[in-house]
Amino acid sequence: ELFEIKYLEYLRVTNIGEVVRSLAKRSLKDEITLLCIEYEPAKCHRKLLAEECQRYELSLKVVHR
Repeated sequence: ELFEIKYLEYLRVTNIGEVVRSLAKRSLKDEITLLCIEYEPAKCHRKLLAEECQRYELSLKVVHR
């Protein structure tokens, strides 16, 4: 839980937030894949990053495979 709070704070820092916003915008045009060693996306930072991208682009579709 603390990790999630701290990671989201990090993603919302001005310069990082701009990168996340750019990734979200690019994701509308190109398929983006987020990789990690965690098997379950619910227990991984990639889920948090994907959700943060959706804050910037509400129509963004996220698929966990």
